[in-house]
Amino acid sequence: LPQGPRWSEVQQLLDANRGDAAVQVRNYAMLLLLAVYGFRAGEVCGLTLDDIDWERERIHPSRPKQRKVGQYPLVGEVADAIVRYLTRVRPRCASRTVFVTLRRPYRPLTGGGLSTQVRVAQQRLLALARAGGEQHRARPDFPAQGFAERELLRRRQRVELDVAQHLEIGRA
Repeated sequence: LPQGPRWSEVQQLLDANRGDAAVQVRNYAMLLLLAVYGFRAGEVCGLTLDDIDWERERIHPSRPKQRKVGQYPLVGEVADAIVRYLTRVRPRCASRTVFVTLRRPYRPLTGGGLSTQVRVAQQRLLALARAGGEQHRARPDFPAQGFAERELLRRRQRVELDVAQHLEIGRA
């Protein structure tokens, strides 16, 4: 089996995408889905607005490799990142997929597109390290092994209305 990146590398990648630029906001939400849930690129890109149950705090992605629909608790930090993307960055468009391109014509982001975004971010980090540039420090508050039980049980504010209003405007 191929070996994934070390947790410290994942944390650096997340930290490098923590910002206010549209691409950073979108990529941070996607990277969290990859890191926290272990979703594949195609599963993240195939995620639809209907796959997120804000009221019950659950996420239901299609898992084609397992030939089923998964059901997972919506972790607070992941939910916050998705809401931030949906309400501040995602272009208003007819597509029901969560992650879309940021330039016209707006269309669903592909697994290949996500893989490219991750590879480019990794190369930037490597170039910074070689040049002796700013080092991204690991976040001690983000659990390295899965996510803490208290995070799973943490109550979230209801964001259903904000997201629905934002998306309804795009369909009008």
